[in-house]
Amino acid sequence: MTEDKTTRRRKWHQAFGDVLEVLLTPVKINVLTDLPVLSSPPKMDILILRTEGLGWTSEQRARLPHGIRDVRASQIVLEFKKTESFNEAAVKQALIYETLHLANQGLKQEEVATFVVSSQTPHKNTLAALGYEATKHPGVSRSRFPILERIILISLNDLTDTTFNAAFKIFASKRKEQTKAFNTLMGEGKPQWLVDSLKWLISMLYNLWFKIKGGPDMILQFTKEQIKETCELLGEETVLQGVSPQTRLKGISASDRLKGISASDRLKGISASDRLKGLSAKDRLQDMSEEDCRIMMQLLKNRTPQG
Repeated sequence: MTEDKTTRRRKWHQAFGDVLEVLLTPVKINVLTDLPVLSSPPKMDILILRTEGLGWTSEQRARLPHGIRDVRASQIVLEFKKTESFNEAAVKQALIYETLHLANQGLKQEEVATFVVSSQTPHKNTLAALGYEATKHPGVSRSRFPILERIILISLNDLTDTTFNAAFKIFASKRKEQTKAFNTLMGEGKPQWLVDSLKWLISMLYNLWFKIKGGPDMILQFTKEQIKETCELLGEETVLQGVSPQTRLKGISASDRLKGISASDRLKGISASDRLKGLSAKDRLQDMSEEDCRIMMQLLKNRTPQG
């Protein structure tokens, strides 16, 4: 693999890992990327660590796709194939990663489950040659061959259109499947766990894939280190899309929030009596507009005892 292809591959893995980190960390699942399996390379793509208990909690299952949400292992090794096809080499690589990780961490076989996550739909002939057969969940396959049965295959194009599959499925290779996944996450029926930080990240990815010239390859510019550059590329309006007003205003002083807002707009929804609270008579009269004078006269009239 050339240096350019290696860099491209790593950036895809980082983008995939970024989404999983924002998705899973809030429910106490750690996500590590490029974890060394020896004191020196090779490194495996992504490791998901269960932080509590032996089984997934309901909150955790709500964010995990078919296949992963069904295993009880405490650690999940993910070999992500975005631009590469699923083949014998991919399965061998996943087996090597799992074997080295088990030895390096002193883990038992049942404590680790390993998945190859394929963006592209695997070829039927390849699946047949490696003994992979569909499970009860579309998009999830397991091999009938003993040596390969530990490596579970997830085909993102073939996952069902459920909320818990959607965060993974946005990395599918078919535009139609990607669009359905984005609609699931950003449409009217979006999941309750879609926090602002994840909503913002997914919105960024959507714009990079569908609205920016260059198409899917633009995602290679989207890493944590290059986030500022990407924000400038998309523009403020796009970056802020999907972020709640409360989040946008965090850390902004009251005076800065009011900049550019006319006096009449600032006072909308505030009663005349509330406008006058805390003000001395002098303050009330200073620079008073004609409208405010009329309001003041009305207040005084209402307070004057009737003869």
